[in-house]
Amino acid sequence: MSTAIICAVLIVIAIIGLKSYAKKLTSGCCGVSSQASVKKIKVSDKDKSHYPYSRILKVDGMSCGNCAGHVENALNSLEGVWAQVDLEKGEALVRMKQKYGNNEFKQAVKDAGYVVYKIEEIILTGRGSIYGFGGSETSEDRKKALRRETKEAVAALDEGYTKEADLQIFRHVTGLTEYEQAETLFCFVGTSGEINTAPILEEALRQGKRVGVPKCTARGIMEVREIRSLRDLEAGKYGILEPGAHAPVIQPEEINLAIVPCMSCSYDGRRLGYGGGYYDRYLGGTRAVKAVICRERIMRADIPMEPHDQMMDIVISENGVRRLGSQ
Repeated sequence: MSTAIICAVLIVIAIIGLKSYAKKLTSGCCGVSSQASVKKIKVSDKDKSHYPYSRILKVDGMSCGNCAGHVENALNSLEGVWAQVDLEKGEALVRMKQKYGNNEFKQAVKDAGYVVYKIEEIILTGRGSIYGFGGSETSEDRKKALRRETKEAVAALDEGYTKEADLQIFRHVTGLTEYEQAETLFCFVGTSGEINTAPILEEALRQGKRVGVPKCTARGIMEVREIRSLRDLEAGKYGILEPGAHAPVIQPEEINLAIVPCMSCSYDGRRLGYGGGYYDRYLGGTRAVKAVICRERIMRADIPMEPHDQMMDIVISENGVRRLGSQ
């Protein structure tokens, strides 16, 4: 008799377990049908220039698209906030029209059922002052310090990582819709320590695209000259490979997609250049889509932004593609 009772109890437990499992198969982790999605709060103002402050929130507990939707909605419900959640990276890029305290973001996310475990201040602007680094340090001072730190970080990267990262970046670039549609591509020639762009250039040439690479013509000034083969390149200033003197000039308005170098960059499109101003000056005169490529291990969140700096439209690392602007 007792054995029969025990068996009956076990059967009931098994049935309950099966029902629970079946429910998980048809529902997301948030208890929402996998075929349904959380209705997002729409942000009407997506002009990045209206949001002078930004932070990256590292969020724990998100495991599906509905989770990301809940977190995004919680943040976008705050006045003057435009938040975009990256589920794969487990983080939210939060732009603000006015400054918020970290606790306000933590509480909003907590109320949605998740936990913010790290917050990074990422737009440190102002004409000369950098928030978070002290009022006496200028943007240029900070950039110089970041260049030194990044140079050391690049030197410490192992060859196996850089080769694999560069291969993945090549795949992401050539997989872009903008790349496929581009008739004229502008791409830099990678130097020692930079991403190897030879495969990008070779593939574009193979596909019959018009390809241009930079040529320095004066201090802080460069042109884009057309090449038809990598054999058209020769050592120019600082030993950097560039087109010869007779290579045809490609006008800025003719370029559809620009692949831009950096020492480092941020996830929200701020770029740390080499200090010469060549790219900021040139890119200011083109309407091309600007895609910066950078290895993930040297990306930073604390790059200062000055009025003359050009924001990127796309950020590409070995881990994927981040599209910025009005999305």
